[in-house]
Amino acid sequence: MIAKKVPKLAIVSERIRNHFNDPLRYFSRVKVKHFYRNTYADFVPNSKINAHQFVNESDLNKKLIQFCPDIIQTYEPFYGYSKIKLPLRPLRILNVVYKYCQKKQHCEGLWRKQSQPGKSSR
Repeated sequence: MIAKKVPKLAIVSERIRNHFNDPLRYFSRVKVKHFYRNTYADFVPNSKINAHQFVNESDLNKKLIQFCPDIIQTYEPFYGYSKIKLPLRPLRILNVVYKYCQKKQHCEGLWRKQSQPGKSSR
């Protein structure tokens, strides 16, 4: 019997709360990691929840590369902010995710071309 690959979901947040994270423990067919920068006051670390704090954008990029997710969910950039005065901090985090996805898509595209039998990789 061939084992199926378990899809990986990375959730990227600027801030994290317990009531947002608690339902993630019921995910059994997807491996979930929640990457966050800061916490709200009500957050209590829980061993059942796979949450990892990142220090800066470079650290987030390294953690995404190590985890190699199939799916990435980010946060709504305007949630909690004025649409006129969006701080740069959330945009930097979203930019890291965007660049990671672009690089991964390019790498997977090259891999698919090289792995197709009978076709040359030019």
